[in-house]
Amino acid sequence: MWYEPEHVDNVSLRILGENQTNQVAEPVAVLHALQKAALFAALHINSDSRYVVDGLTKNLPMWEKHGWIGVTNKDLFKAIVSHLHQRGAVTFLKWVKGHAASLGNKAADKLALEGAQKTTFDIIDLSI
Repeated sequence: MWYEPEHVDNVSLRILGENQTNQVAEPVAVLHALQKAALFAALHINSDSRYVVDGLTKNLPMWEKHGWIGVTNKDLFKAIVSHLHQRGAVTFLKWVKGHAASLGNKAADKLALEGAQKTTFDIIDLSI
């Protein structure tokens, strides 16, 4: 897995509100990556969240077919899908084992902890 330790796009984000769970943070991370990525360059997203990877690769057609009714964090997923549709290059989503020896996964966990400990909230752009 490619990983650049001091890359400018490696950020710690604090999510507004009381709901600072991995079920919110994981889709926020994917959304942030999509917002920062070049539209016409291939993008490889590795995530240890089956919730996100399965949501976007298996569940999405049903979510859309049923009008997103009952989908938790649908505002995040709708923003992600909007950014995916805007891309002019392929986007790969891959599930990776969490808390494994992967350098990128360890770094992501560290950034997530830093974000949760921040005293100010970050603005998450959910525009579609």
